[in-house]
Amino acid sequence: HIDLLALLRMPLLLGADINMTVLAKEIDIPLLSGLSIGLLAAFDTALSSASLDMQTGSDSDVNRDLKTHGLANAAMGLLGFLPGSGTLSRSTAIINAGAQSRYANIGTAVVFILFLALLAPLVAALPLWATAGMLAATAIQAFDKPTLAKIRDILTRKVPYPRVLAGDVVVTLVVVATAVLLNLIAAVGVGIVLAVALFVLGMGRDPVRRTFHGSTIHSKVQRSMAQSQVLEREGRRIAIIEVQGALFFGACARLQSQAKALIARGAEYLVLDFRHLTSIDSTGSALLRTLAVSCAEAGGHLLISCVEPERRIQPSMRRKHGENAAKPLITSRAQLRWIWLNLEANDVIDVVGEKWIFDDTDTALAACEELLLSRLGRTGSIATRGIIASSACFTGLTRTQIMTLGRYARRHRFAAGKSVFVQGAEGSQAYFLVTGRMDVLIDIPGSVRKRRVSALTEGTLFAEMGLLDGGVRSASVKAVRTSACYSIDAENFQHLQTEMPEVALILFTNLARQFANRLRLANTMISELEQ
Repeated sequence: HIDLLALLRMPLLLGADINMTVLAKEIDIPLLSGLSIGLLAAFDTALSSASLDMQTGSDSDVNRDLKTHGLANAAMGLLGFLPGSGTLSRSTAIINAGAQSRYANIGTAVVFILFLALLAPLVAALPLWATAGMLAATAIQAFDKPTLAKIRDILTRKVPYPRVLAGDVVVTLVVVATAVLLNLIAAVGVGIVLAVALFVLGMGRDPVRRTFHGSTIHSKVQRSMAQSQVLEREGRRIAIIEVQGALFFGACARLQSQAKALIARGAEYLVLDFRHLTSIDSTGSALLRTLAVSCAEAGGHLLISCVEPERRIQPSMRRKHGENAAKPLITSRAQLRWIWLNLEANDVIDVVGEKWIFDDTDTALAACEELLLSRLGRTGSIATRGIIASSACFTGLTRTQIMTLGRYARRHRFAAGKSVFVQGAEGSQAYFLVTGRMDVLIDIPGSVRKRRVSALTEGTLFAEMGLLDGGVRSASVKAVRTSACYSIDAENFQHLQTEMPEVALILFTNLARQFANRLRLANTMISELEQ
């Protein structure tokens, strides 16, 4: 006969005849024991949840799991049962068997209870070697195969830079050895100490410096008015995250939550700016692989900028991005190459794709804009007459008036690499780019190098300041590929004002509107960058 009321008042684990006076004197024993068991169960649950997330690619709520297990263990303690926790071995076995939902856990528990209730004598009759074999097989299935592969690559020298992987492998082996030789709590303690050390060494700051959207921050590519309006309206599909400090397992959660929040709000093209990143470990690399998959599922891409390839593979990247690509100025070149080596060693380069890794953020942002405009049908080859007629510079003019302008303009053709004009030269012409692409470059004081400050696309007007004030050129313009454009100088524009004043007035109005639009965009970008 069992007294249920007595069972609820006193757990069976302590016994019904416990002396409360003795218990009060030795209260530290049950309290410390309970704390140890609770911590062990919490660590086991949290670690198992994180490991299963990496296996399944899911994003579980660890806090919810800990609360659920805590409440369940409290209830079981009242009934005299032992506490439980999330167990990696059983969960891995369930997943390997093809489980797809949480109902598999319930089904496993029911089957386990039935086996204990109905087949307990048969299970008890199993020889010890059979039980040990099953436990060994389960343990082998739970081995971390990526870590084993890294150890094999280091020992067989299959990786050209073993130091990149050695740090992560050493930390893993130390934690595992501590768990085997001592216990899981000690292993977690050692892991925490190592995490704190890495956190301090990596200047554990918030990895997200700031975020931008493509609707407010644009690349240096000067686009037509129509394309600029599309980017303002649909630019929320492009997001830029500036990453700073060390991206390791103690700092990945913040970046992951920010990135997934942006993707959930409609961001399809995600640019991670690594200009301020100092280091990255295998956990950070695993996060990048996860984000690349998330962006692909959203129909977009993950792009990484401000990463410099290791010098022995740099020529291929140099051919891809060009010799004049802007170089990052914040993180040292050695750090940038070390980050590249980590990304390559942890398969991030293969998953993301080498073509989606850029030397600077502006180039990456321009690539995102091209992809977005192409998706929305706002790019492509258009006839010369269509480019001129659709340009905001000629809004309000009839076809006849536009054709009449040809009498006052000159047509030019520039081969790739040829300069239209150079910085410091005098000029009074304004140019309209019809086909091709050009770069706007400024001289770097004390150096022969030039820095690209803007890129010109088909249908854009440039050098219009020379038409208005006739001053010296503030920058150089060079054709990136074979280009054609029209120009009109101050003298011919004066003739146009005299002979066709209504056309000149419309051109002045459109020019003022273009200046106002550029100023508004610049103010928006400055305001965003100052936040």
